[in-house]
Amino acid sequence: MGIIYIIICNETGERYVGSTKTTISKRMKTHRKQNDTCSCHQIILRNNYRIEVLEEVDNNDILRIREQEWIDKTECVNKVNAYVSNEDLKQKLQKYNKEYELINKEKRKEQKRIYYLENKDQIDKKNKEFYEKNREAIAIQRKTKQKVKHINNISIGAVNT
Repeated sequence: MGIIYIIICNETGERYVGSTKTTISKRMKTHRKQNDTCSCHQIILRNNYRIEVLEEVDNNDILRIREQEWIDKTECVNKVNAYVSNEDLKQKLQKYNKEYELINKEKRKEQKRIYYLENKDQIDKKNKEFYEKNREAIAIQRKTKQKVKHINNISIGAVNT
């Protein structure tokens, strides 16, 4: 069983939502540690706060999900999400990858250029071997592309007239 709680500063009104699988008193001992990096640490340092139980959750698997729901609907000082869904993670990763690609595009281009220059002979040899091994398939592919290009040009010409 888990407990979702809120720490409310009596001086500033700041709020922190948390959860624990142990008792609140055991969790508060961790919060009170001098080196605690939790977002509630400033509230704890003022030593003028109250704690309220928001919800008791029977299923530990959904404890973080419910905590995140409380964080989302409460104005609080929490800086870290208690729960991030797989879909959210996927979206964040895609966004990060796009930003990374934009930021490092020129750097990667230069790295590829240097790699090619340093390994030109090996790369050319492998490309030649691949071409020799797949000559017929490459020729068919080129013819197919030319036919498609020709058909597209005819279609475009028909539309323009």
